[in-house]
Amino acid sequence: MLTQVLDDLIRKQRPYYTPTETPIKGLNNQYWIIFKHRDADNLLHNIVSFFGLGEKHSTYKLLRIDLNHADIYEYVPKHENNIPNTTLIRTRNPQTLESFLDCINITTEPALLVGSFLEINIRKRRQFSLPTDQEKYDKFIRAYLERTKLYRRSTAYFGSGVLKFYQEPLQSMIKNEGEIRLLMDWQGFTNKQDVKELQKLHDPQYRSQYIKRTLHDFLQGLEDDAFTSTQILAELVRLDILKIKLVKMEGDRNIYHKKIGILTDHLDNSIQHNGSDNFTKNAHNGNAESIIFFYWDTELDHNAIIESIQEFDDEWFNSPLAFDLTADFLEETIKETQRRIEAKCPIITKINPHQLEAGQTQEIIITGNRLKPVQNIIVKDDTLIQFNLKKTTQKKLTLNITISPDHPPQTIDQLILTTDEQTYLTQLPQPLEISQPLTFPDFPEIEGFKQAIAQILDGNYGTPEDFLYYLAQQKPHLWQNLQLSAILDQLVDEGVLFEHQKSGAQQCQRI
Repeated sequence: MLTQVLDDLIRKQRPYYTPTETPIKGLNNQYWIIFKHRDADNLLHNIVSFFGLGEKHSTYKLLRIDLNHADIYEYVPKHENNIPNTTLIRTRNPQTLESFLDCINITTEPALLVGSFLEINIRKRRQFSLPTDQEKYDKFIRAYLERTKLYRRSTAYFGSGVLKFYQEPLQSMIKNEGEIRLLMDWQGFTNKQDVKELQKLHDPQYRSQYIKRTLHDFLQGLEDDAFTSTQILAELVRLDILKIKLVKMEGDRNIYHKKIGILTDHLDNSIQHNGSDNFTKNAHNGNAESIIFFYWDTELDHNAIIESIQEFDDEWFNSPLAFDLTADFLEETIKETQRRIEAKCPIITKINPHQLEAGQTQEIIITGNRLKPVQNIIVKDDTLIQFNLKKTTQKKLTLNITISPDHPPQTIDQLILTTDEQTYLTQLPQPLEISQPLTFPDFPEIEGFKQAIAQILDGNYGTPEDFLYYLAQQKPHLWQNLQLSAILDQLVDEGVLFEHQKSGAQQCQRI
C-alpha cells in the first residue's frame, strides 16, 4: 500500500516536477520525496522568469508522508535551492527540517488508513484492569490484532486456550499474512496437552488430518469455532504463522519472566502493552491483571516502543539463550511426513502387457502392493495416454489404457499414482513400450511392391549377414585388408597421426 501511495504522489507531480531520487526514510516513520522542476536547468526559461514574462515556480518541492497520521505535507524551500540533504533527512526530526521549509499544503491520504491502526475509532486507553475491564479490553485488543502485521510477544507462560479468544482477529491476521513471534520460557507451557499436540504432529497418521486441511478450511473452522485450542496451536505452527522460541536462562537465574506485547501494522506503526499478564487463558479472563499501553504517535511512548522492539529482536535473532523451536519442529515434521509417504507409497511389480500400440484401447493388469488407495494414474506431461481404473485391490489394478493414434513410439518408465492423501511418482520395474503401427502406400507403379511388403511383414526376409554377403559379391575390393597406405605413412611422418593411430585410420579408410 505504501509503495502504491508513493508512486501516486510522484505521478501527480508530473509533468512539472520529477523526483531527484527514490523516497527517503526519515526518523519517526516519515518518508520524504524531493522534486525538482523540469525547467529548473532551462536557461531560457530562467531568463523569461527573471523579466517577469512567465510564471515563477519554485525549483524544488518536498513531500513528507507522515505514516503516524496518514498526512501528506507539501513544502517549498524558504530560500531558493536551499533544501536539506539526504543525510539530514535521514537523521533529523521533522521539526528541525521544517526550519528550512515553508509548508504550503497538508492533506490526509485515505489509502494509508485502510487496514492500519489509523482506521480504528476506539478511544485510546492507557491502562486496563482485568477482569473489571474485560469486555472493553477484548474489544480494544481485537481491533488492533486484526490489523496487525507482526505481533511480538514476550511471556513467561503460554497456554493455547488464549487462542480461542482471538479466533476472529486471527482470521484477519492470517488473510493479511500476519505473523506472531512468541518468545517464552522453555518451561512455560501451562497445558501439557499443548506439548503432546505438537509432539503428535510428528506422527504421520495423526498429522495427515493437518495435511489434508487447506488454509480455506482452517479459516472456516476458526469462524465456525470447530477446533480445540491445541488444534489451533498446532495448525498455526504448521503454517508458520506462529513462530515460537524458547528461552533457557543460565546459571542461578530462574525463568524468563518478561510480559510485553508489541503489535505493528503494515505502516510500521506500533502499540505496546506491558503488564502482569502471561499469554494464557487465565491471564486473559481469570486472573487480576493490570495492562498498560504505549502508542506510536506520542514521542515518549514511541521512543519506548522502539527500544522494546530492538531488545526483542536482539533476543529473537542473536541471543544464545533462545532456541528456535519452530525450525527444529518443522524439520522433524518434514522427515516424519516423508517416512509416512514412503510407507504408504504404492508398489508396482509387474504390468501385463507392457507392449502397447498407439491408436488402441487395451486392458492391462498392474500387480504389486498397497495399490487399493490408488484413484488415478497419469503419465507426466503426456495427455495422449488415458487410464481408466476398472477394479482395485490391495495387490492388483485392472484398467483400460487408451493411447492416441498421434502418440509417437516411446518408452515410459514412470507413472504418477494419486491417492486421496498424496501423489506418488513411481518407477516401473519394466517400462511400457508404445509402438506406432506400420503403414505403407500401395505404389502401384512399382511392380511387386505390395507383395514384397507382405512377405516382409510375414517374416519372409533374410538376415543382415545375407545382405553383407550380397555386398561382398558385388564389391569384393571393399573387403580387402589394406595393410599399407602411402597416404597414412605420410600423415604419420608429418605428425598429423601418431603411429598407434595408423591402424585405426586404415580401418576407417577400408570402411
